[in-house]
Amino acid sequence: MRRTPARRAAVAATVLALLLTGCSATDDGRDADGTIRLRFQSLAWQKESVDANKQLVKEWNAAHPGVQVDYVQGSWDNVHD
Repeated sequence: MRRTPARRAAVAATVLALLLTGCSATDDGRDADGTIRLRFQSLAWQKESVDANKQLVKEWNAAHPGVQVDYVQGSWDNVHD
């Protein structure tokens, strides 16, 4: 499956929305060195979608060393746990 600019933009917007939501928590989420660490849980299950999400997180982490994202692959089986 080809990655279209619209698809990449939609995935990037989703990641950004989740990152901004994570920033609203009461715990500031900073590591000892001051780096902000966020967790992004993806419920994507298609290989292309999982790969695209992982690539976006990798690109984000490279571009934003002070705000790092940990990718967590979730499952629809335990989404409400």
